[in-house]
Amino acid sequence: GGDWSSDVCSSDLSWEIARSLPSTLRLPASARAPGGTKVNLRVHPRAVRVAYGVVDAVVPGLWEGEDGWRPDWGVHIGMAAGREFYCLEKRAAGWGYTVGDVEGCLPDKEGVQGEVLEPGIGVEEVVGVWKGRVGGADVRASEDAGRYLCEYILNSSLGFLRGGEREGKCLFLHVPAGVAEADVERGRRVVLGLLEAVVEVGWEREEGERGGEGGKGAIKGFVGGGSVRERVGL
Repeated sequence: GGDWSSDVCSSDLSWEIARSLPSTLRLPASARAPGGTKVNLRVHPRAVRVAYGVVDAVVPGLWEGEDGWRPDWGVHIGMAAGREFYCLEKRAAGWGYTVGDVEGCLPDKEGVQGEVLEPGIGVEEVVGVWKGRVGGADVRASEDAGRYLCEYILNSSLGFLRGGEREGKCLFLHVPAGVAEADVERGRRVVLGLLEAVVEVGWEREEGERGGEGGKGAIKGFVGGGSVRERVGL
């Protein structure tokens, strides 16, 4: 088995969705995992504040937990108030952050001009599987993560993982704005569908390609949440 990580950056809605997720998922048997796949999810005890310095401090611990928790995969979740759909981001720039965070600060470090990091999992492939798991919800791939904290944390995680065996093993999901219980329940269903799609595309298929027997071990997961709403229009 391997480890699974899902963290949430920004917005009360993304935090509410995250903490509504079950601690264990059992995916049904598939061609790649004839025994099914078990996913253990961990809920982060605190919301992640929308601040560049907080992201810098938090990201290493998401991937190298003090108690030995070491996820193989990560999915950050945040809110985009100007969007009415759910979208998986395809890339994250490491430069050009000119909008101050909730504390009025900019990143302490300026990335390499023009450097853009991309997840190592096929976003379009994941979205193709995801669409069949969400009961008609509008889910898409996105080319623009907003050049704010959500894009920043995705770039930070991809940068942290670069050069290791988990390189590229991180995604970012933007959810639309909403505060009602129905928004949380809808978001929960969409996120569960996404987790299933990522496990199928990024875990079960990899195991199959390596000749492994997917589904034998549990995939461990990490779930966190944000406390301050993302800026409108991102």
